[in-house]
Amino acid sequence: MRGLTIATMVCLWASATLADWQLAPQGGWISDRPTARGSAENDAFVLSLTCREGAPFLFTLGYPARAGETREEAFVVEVDGRSFEPFGEHYPPDGLWTATPSADLIAALKAGNVARVAPPDQQPQIIRLRGSSRAIEGALADCALVSASDVPSAADQDAPGEVPYGTTVQFGQLIASTCGGGYSLAVGAEETADLDGDGREDVVLDWAGVTCDDRTKGRGAGFCGAALCRIDVLLTGPGTHQQMMGLKPRFVRRIFDKVALRTTTTGATCGGPTQICEVDWRFDGRKLEATR
Repeated sequence: MRGLTIATMVCLWASATLADWQLAPQGGWISDRPTARGSAENDAFVLSLTCREGAPFLFTLGYPARAGETREEAFVVEVDGRSFEPFGEHYPPDGLWTATPSADLIAALKAGNVARVAPPDQQPQIIRLRGSSRAIEGALADCALVSASDVPSAADQDAPGEVPYGTTVQFGQLIASTCGGGYSLAVGAEETADLDGDGREDVVLDWAGVTCDDRTKGRGAGFCGAALCRIDVLLTGPGTHQQMMGLKPRFVRRIFDKVALRTTTTGATCGGPTQICEVDWRFDGRKLEATR
């Protein structure tokens, strides 16, 4: 009987610990700053606050990853029935929503009992707020609170587009050698962006935009098939030359200004020979890895 009582107490303590908000002094995946964290009952969905660039930073994650471009979007946080709509960036491939919370929202999270978090097209999650005041105070100790009038909103933001392109010809020698002489490039056939996070521009060549003066070489200097063309990438960090098949390579923003390469493809990757879909290529520390 005594053993059963102790076991019951341990279970109750574990449940209470999971329900309480926690302060992670070293942060985590999103930030290396102290981070306050509250989770839903299944511990899969998380609402967190930290200090980023001197201002409070709110994020919620644990939602299913989906294909799509990073975009600015509001989500709903209800605290004891009082509704707030923090506005920030949504990163579909990471199942992540971020925002700059107002001082009113922070105060409500510290003093409230229950938060209901509802990003667009997602199942609302209930997060208890027990212990939130102490955890949030610890996470935001060095932050300047932001008034509601200074918080970004959907009404005054423009949705981010693709990363602006530059114009370079870094693959000139390879193209000339492949074409056996002269060639021309379509606008945007060769572009640059920092894909591997080393602070230097990596180079992407879309062979679909290459036309050899010797037309017998074929479309894309012979590197285009019936549906797809070869795409070459020079990564400055690892110093590697990577190739993939696809169409319309372009750069898209990811979390915290990271950049991914997005291509359009077709076939088995998309679930069927006639299906068309988009693939994001993200740097994994060694090379670009395809994700959908």
